Amino acid sequence: MQRKASGVLMSSNTNIEKAQNLCTRKRPVGISYRLQNQKAHQSHSLSGVLSPKVKALLLRSAILLFLTISALNAFFRTSGQEILDNQDNPILLRGIGLGGWLVPEGYMLKFPGFGSPSSIRNQILDVISDSDGTARLWLENKYKQFTIEIWQAIAAYYAQDTLIIGYDFINEPVLPEGISNLDLKGLMMDITNAIRQVDQNHIVFVEGNWYATDFDQLTPPFDANMVYSFHKYWNETNEGSFGQYVNLRKDWNIPLWLGETGENSNDWHFEALRMSEQLNIGWCTWTHKKFESISSPWSANLPQGFDVLTNYWNGTGQKPNENLATALLFQFAENLKTENCSFHPDILYAQIHPEYGNKPIPFKEHLIPGIIDAVDYDMGIYEQTYSDNEYKKTRWDVDMPWNLGYSYRNDGVDIQASNDTNGAAFNVGWTEPGEWLNYTADVQISGIYRLEFRFAAPGNNGKIQLLINNQPLGGEISLPSTGGWQNWNTISIENLSLSEGEQILTLRILQNGFNFNRLNFSVSSTKILKPLLPTAFIGDAYPNPFNNIIKIPIVLQGKHQVKAFITDLSGKKIATLANEKRDSGRYDLEWQGQNNKGQRIASGIYLLKITLNNKSASQKLVLLQ
Repeated sequence: MQRKASGVLMSSNTNIEKAQNLCTRKRPVGISYRLQNQKAHQSHSLSGVLSPKVKALLLRSAILLFLTISALNAFFRTSGQEILDNQDNPILLRGIGLGGWLVPEGYMLKFPGFGSPSSIRNQILDVISDSDGTARLWLENKYKQFTIEIWQAIAAYYAQDTLIIGYDFINEPVLPEGISNLDLKGLMMDITNAIRQVDQNHIVFVEGNWYATDFDQLTPPFDANMVYSFHKYWNETNEGSFGQYVNLRKDWNIPLWLGETGENSNDWHFEALRMSEQLNIGWCTWTHKKFESISSPWSANLPQGFDVLTNYWNGTGQKPNENLATALLFQFAENLKTENCSFHPDILYAQIHPEYGNKPIPFKEHLIPGIIDAVDYDMGIYEQTYSDNEYKKTRWDVDMPWNLGYSYRNDGVDIQASNDTNGAAFNVGWTEPGEWLNYTADVQISGIYRLEFRFAAPGNNGKIQLLINNQPLGGEISLPSTGGWQNWNTISIENLSLSEGEQILTLRILQNGFNFNRLNFSVSSTKILKPLLPTAFIGDAYPNPFNNIIKIPIVLQGKHQVKAFITDLSGKKIATLANEKRDSGRYDLEWQGQNNKGQRIASGIYLLKITLNNKSASQKLVLLQ
C-alpha cells in the first residue's frame, strides 16, 4: 500500500497473483454504490420494484470496490481538496471496478443496444417470460421517491460500517430533453439529505450529466463530505484534458475522483492514470471482466450459438425456444466465472506495475534456441517495446482501433487469430513500414543459428530486418508470396551469429504486405557444443581432470528425454545424473565424484554415458582425489 501516500484497491507493487485474488474476493473492504442510469432511454427504470426496496437497488447497483490493506477503525472523509483515509492521511484511491457485479451491464455483456439493466432483463424475460420495464426515473416522481428511500435504507444499514468509503448515487446520468442539471442536482441533494438523516459518516460521490462529464449547475457543493466524480474516455491524456475538472476542484475547494476510465489501449491507460496521479486525482478503471475483450484484465467467451439470442434481440432472427434460450443463458453465466476466463496480465501491468514504462518487461520467457511467437513481444510503452502507427483512441466520434484485429494483446500492435496449423494461434498483421517489435531473449550458448520465419503474404513486397541490441543481425530479408494472407509458409535465414546471455531481439518491418506468427531459432554450429541431434547439443565436461565437481553442458531445443549415467571402465553403473524429460534451455549436468549413496569414490577414469531421446554419446572423466 502506498500513501501519498495511498491505500487502494490494488497498490502499485501488487503482483499479478495478488491482483487476481483481490479482484475475486467475495467481501468488499470498501464499497461505493452507484445507481445505474439507463442510457438508452436517458432515464432509470425502477418499475416492478421488489420488496424490500434495498434488495431491488442491490439488483440494480453498480459496485465500486476500494480495498485497503490496513484495518479500518474510522471513516474516510474529505478535507478541502483531499480525501483522507481512516488515519486522516491524504490518500489516492486506485481501483478496478467490478462492472456487472449485482447489475447486468449490457456493454460488457455484449447485449444489443445500450443494454441497460431493465432492457437486459426484458430481453431475457422476453425469451422465457413477459415484462414491461419502461425506464421512468426522470419521468415520474414516484420513482425518484423510491430512489431516495432506497438510498436512505442503504445508508442506515451501513452507517457505522468503517469498511465503506462512500456512496455514488447515479452512474453516468444522461438527462432527457426538458430535464436540466438543476433537476439532477435537486435529486442528488434530496438523496444526500435523506442519507444524512441516518448516516453522518460516509462520503457522497456526485457524478455530472452526460456520462459524468458535465458539472454545470451542480455547484456549489451541497455537502461538507462530498467528492465530484468524473469519467474519462476516448480523449487525450495530457494535463489539458483534465483542465475543467482541476478548475472545478480549485474553484470550490473540493476533492476530485476519476471514478471510471479505460476501454482503451495499454498506452492510454498508462498515460491517463499517471497524469491523473500527477494531478493528485485517484482513479478507478472499468472494468475487471468483459465478454470477448482485450481491454479488461479478464475476458470471457460467449457461448457457442449465442448469436441465436442476439440476432433475435436485434430483430434479425427468430425467437428461440425456451429450453435453448435457458441453456444459452446458463452457459453465458458459467463462462463468466473467473476460472473460465482468459487473463490479460499486460493490462494490469500498464495500470499498476511500478516498472511499467521505465523498462521493457518480458511478456513470456524466450529461450534461444527455441520458439518465439510473434505476438509475445515485451510489455511496455509505445516506442519502448513496439512501434505502430495507431496505438490509442483519443476521439470518441471517430473509429480509432488501436489493435485492428482486437485479439490477444491490448497494445497498438495489430493481432488476429491465425489459421496456421503448423504455427502460432495468433499472428501480427496489418503491418506498415517503420513498425517494429522487441523481444527479450536468453541465448543459451554462443554460436551460429538458423531462423525459420513463419509468414503469409499475397504478394512479393514484404521485407524485414532483424537486430540484436540495436545492431543489425544479418541483412535485409525479402519475403516471397505465399498466395494469401492466411497461406502460411516458412523461410529459413542462415548464419545468424548470437552471443550467450540476455539479448534484445528486434524485428523491424521495412516493407509491408505480410502477416507473421513465429520465429524458430536453432543452432547451426557452436565452438563449445557438438550436435547429438539436430535439436540437442552436448559440450565437453569441465574441468577435466577434476577433484570436487565436474559439469557437462547440454542445450535442448524442445522437450527431450535426458538420461546421464556414470560408469567405471567395466561398465558398472556408479551414479545417475539425470533420467527425466527436460524442456528447452541450457543445462549443466553435475557430478561430485560420488556414487548413488553419496559416498566419495576412488580416483580414476570413469565414463559419462548420456542419451538424448534415443541418441547416445560418451566421454571420459578423470577424477583426482
